[in-house]
Amino acid sequence: QALLDAYTMRRRLGDLAGKHVAIVGDLTHSRVVRSNLLLLHTLGAEVVLVAPPTLLPTGVQYWPARVSHDFDAEVATLRARRHGEDLWPARALVVGAGPGGLETARVAAARGHKVVLFEKEGTTGGQLNLARALGWRGNLGGITRWLDMQVRKLGVDLRLGTAATVEAVLAEAPDVVVVATGGKAARGDFKGSELAVSSWDILSGKVAPAKNVLMYDVTGEHAGLTAADYMAERGSLVEVVTPDQMIGESIGGTARIHFMKRLYETDVIMTPSKYLRELYLEGNKLIAVLREYHSDKEEEREVDQVVHEYGTLPVDDLYHALKPDSVNGGELDYAAFVALQPQTVATNPAGRFHLYRLGDAVYSRNVQAAIYDAARLMRAF
Repeated sequence: QALLDAYTMRRRLGDLAGKHVAIVGDLTHSRVVRSNLLLLHTLGAEVVLVAPPTLLPTGVQYWPARVSHDFDAEVATLRARRHGEDLWPARALVVGAGPGGLETARVAAARGHKVVLFEKEGTTGGQLNLARALGWRGNLGGITRWLDMQVRKLGVDLRLGTAATVEAVLAEAPDVVVVATGGKAARGDFKGSELAVSSWDILSGKVAPAKNVLMYDVTGEHAGLTAADYMAERGSLVEVVTPDQMIGESIGGTARIHFMKRLYETDVIMTPSKYLRELYLEGNKLIAVLREYHSDKEEEREVDQVVHEYGTLPVDDLYHALKPDSVNGGELDYAAFVALQPQTVATNPAGRFHLYRLGDAVYSRNVQAAIYDAARLMRAF
């Protein structure tokens, strides 16, 4: 077992000589603590055994390891050695309290950093709140509720209704800034797109669904079908059009089955392999010109409303404004990011903080991507 453990550590950490290793837990009843310790010592690692006196083996004072009863102190020591005394604990500032921002704040606080979280809206949740507009997807709110509860429990300085500006960020004198400001609805690229509304407009309640609606979805993700379901649930006659080979092409199998069941039950028309070429007014009606993807044959729809789903564009103005003052110029070392290793890019010696962005502030993706981005970044900090 000790050989396997050492092999795993060497694959992850490389040469163990000079590495600091803490073995923690019920060491009296462990089958492998002694063999692990001896092998790590042989490989050059410095080992500390951390446990209360009642859970330490007899004769442990003769083992080649330091003994400690203070877990928190040892964790702080290991972190300081890994990151440098001047960066531990760090003052982390997170902008945006959507799932990505909340997870960033949660992991940073759980690792002992002092965290300030800015959110311009009066509630947490970000774009996830739009998905909850559809009744059966309300359980997505559980993600936000749990993350919100955790950041408050961990003592994060949560500032709702507070917009982050360059001046506000600099005033906090942070060591690291993470921009998780999400995205904004992208506009369609078809002629006459100014006559259409976005799925965000519908789900937020900004625009009411019309009687006869064409829903044009180019992403194949949850947002388009959520908007279609939302409108059909409220009595609209909906046709979903997509250039993909099938409706909701990028949605996972389980969720897609549920979407399709609901759409069929409300008589939603599904039209794949067509893209929206043009939209124009004729009297008080909208005329949507559709072109079949393979044959280029065209046909028209007369509708009351066109709703489009084109994903999001990054809300990254603050990120770009902060780059000149950052140590790393906003750069992320992707190899270290994937390997859960600390970020070491330092291209600006005069920089005042490390700067990163994640989630839809980088590129239009999904809630899982934002949360994973946050966890990967902060677990190594």
